[in-house]
Amino acid sequence: MRKAVAAKQPFFAYIGTTGPHLPSIPAPWHLPEVRSWNVTAPRLPNFNQHYADHHPMVASAPPVDPDKVQYMDLHYRDRLGTLLSIDDLIANVIGELERLGVLDNTYIIVSSDHGYHIGNWRIPTEKMWPYETDIRIPAYMRGPGIPKGQRIDAMAMNLDILPTFLDLAGLHLSPAYDGRSLLPLVRGSESDRRAAADTWRTRTVIAFAEGAVQEWGKTTISNGTIANPQSQENPPLKSASGETYLFDDPDNQWRMLRVANSTHNVSYVEWDPKFLFKDVAFHAFYDLKSDPYEQVNLFGSLSD
Repeated sequence: MRKAVAAKQPFFAYIGTTGPHLPSIPAPWHLPEVRSWNVTAPRLPNFNQHYADHHPMVASAPPVDPDKVQYMDLHYRDRLGTLLSIDDLIANVIGELERLGVLDNTYIIVSSDHGYHIGNWRIPTEKMWPYETDIRIPAYMRGPGIPKGQRIDAMAMNLDILPTFLDLAGLHLSPAYDGRSLLPLVRGSESDRRAAADTWRTRTVIAFAEGAVQEWGKTTISNGTIANPQSQENPPLKSASGETYLFDDPDNQWRMLRVANSTHNVSYVEWDPKFLFKDVAFHAFYDLKSDPYEQVNLFGSLSD
């Protein structure tokens, strides 16, 4: 970066972090602050709730016992604690760009690769399900011409990031590529941004095809600290009733049609264990407009 600036050349930097991915261990210098927090995993309406009309693994999931909920809250705080180190990283990058005098001429995108659920639908933790908690990701962008504080209500995706950077560089991508540059949505006059939003995608397909038997691991909490943070790699942690907590299942292989436009906000999911497009084992249909926490599977009430 410094060499490029000195040579008055453009530069690109990709910085990847593991946080807040497992094992989600806050840095030692942040740990005292993290341990002082009195925050819990979000208690959404679907937190630790039973739904008989959902996928069989979800429908048969045992209640998460209070002591396991304690673990999930600690895990949530530790995930937030790892973000303090990412904050440090971003602050240092911003500071260096400012010191080099190029901050106001640099575009920055901060995002993730997937969402995460903690306790929703009685699934303790993880990311493998076709729910909004798992498929939605944070995305922040700043740079020249981007109004401060604007929030874009458009179906942007990870595959839009590459076209965006190429667009910034004045390069063009093959029309065969599925992604689109985000610049028309975030830059230019308000009327231009509205016009871009009016022609933006309103549907997409998302798929997951790595289903496996994965059990929530055995973890000991001692003095507010997770004894073995890599909990997913340990022997199964049983519920008080002796049942195993699963967070994934071999049948959890699915494809989803996600639609969000002016009239509909829905998701349709097919679970296909062999992923051969002919042996669909389970269907789900959620109306996110009336049911934002995906508590009611409407598939059985749909007409042909």
